[in-house]
Amino acid sequence: MNWFYLLIAVIAEIFGTISLKHSNGFQKILPTLGVIVGYALATYLLSIVCKNIPIGIVYALWSAVGIIGLLLIDHYVFLEKYNYFQLSGLMLIVTGSLILNFSLNPK
Repeated sequence: MNWFYLLIAVIAEIFGTISLKHSNGFQKILPTLGVIVGYALATYLLSIVCKNIPIGIVYALWSAVGIIGLLLIDHYVFLEKYNYFQLSGLMLIVTGSLILNFSLNPK
């Protein structure tokens, strides 16, 4: 169940961050409410997940999956372009998160 909560926390964080982009510096009320709800839900779920998984692992995975999700949405929905240096940095984050994830239960 922890992994499910972590996934929902990532989705909530992505929702909050996209809402942040549309809030226009907290000038628009609906996107501002989206920021509050998204980040509050993400924080609550992370607090549950951290009871059973080390916080370093949780945060690394949450950050990495959130970054990947946001970059994909940014690229395909908002049509942003990324260069090779940015994509290389993303791959380093993903690689580090995978290493941390596999360190949970080495077999």
